[in-house]
Amino acid sequence: MYTTIGAGQLEKCKRIADQHYIDLGEGHKTIYLIIKVEDVSHKEKAICETEGYKSLSFYDIMTNAQMKNKTQNDMFDEFWFN
Repeated sequence: MYTTIGAGQLEKCKRIADQHYIDLGEGHKTIYLIIKVEDVSHKEKAICETEGYKSLSFYDIMTNAQMKNKTQNDMFDEFWFN
């Protein structure tokens, strides 16, 4: 189990990303996203929506990408599959 979203965490990360990518100009669009191993709770989804983030679980990504097998990347597979 991973920790829940902390107070001010998404706002702070958004500010950091905006500052880091400030020079990319008009054609750039930043998409704020959190990915969790387990399902994202209703409370977390509400926080994400309020802060302008999208929220997905790893299982959402696996399903949408039709991932049925491990990736052969040992570090990725160990973290997400094992």
